[in-house]
Amino acid sequence: MNEWIKEVIIERYEALSEKAESKSELMALKDQAAAYEKILIGQLSDDTQEVMSQWMELHDQMISLQKQWLYVKGVQDGLQLLIFLLFNEEMFES
Repeated sequence: MNEWIKEVIIERYEALSEKAESKSELMALKDQAAAYEKILIGQLSDDTQEVMSQWMELHDQMISLQKQWLYVKGVQDGLQLLIFLLFNEEMFES
């Protein structure tokens, strides 16, 4: 895929992700998760807290990359389907 197109798609994904972050349902879940995280991390030693924080950051990055990849693939699939439908219009006319 052209790098420019990929950049535009990723920018759109990021804009939609920011909008999703402000949804009240998600915010409530994030608040609940943060409370559990605080309890769990508070029970760890300083060294273990640092390792856990690094692992959580890495995990978040992996999830973000997976979501971006799925979004890009969804856009590609949608475009392929649109092109197929546009150029095979006679199949659907009866």
